[in-house]
Amino acid sequence: MQVIRGRLTDVQADPVPTVVVACPADWRATAHSDAARLRARIDQAAAELAAAMRSHRQ
Repeated sequence: MQVIRGRLTDVQADPVPTVVVACPADWRATAHSDAARLRARIDQAAAELAAAMRSHRQ
């Protein structure tokens, strides 16, 4: 994760707090709770990104 953060800093990006890192098995999660946790993390990251984009637009 530190490598990614460093790269984002190099291009003067403004990262949001939540990241989503998933492997192929996560996308095929058979347990409902596993899929729900991944979906919740995606939704949280998307909301944070949308809020950051709105604040930069103003």
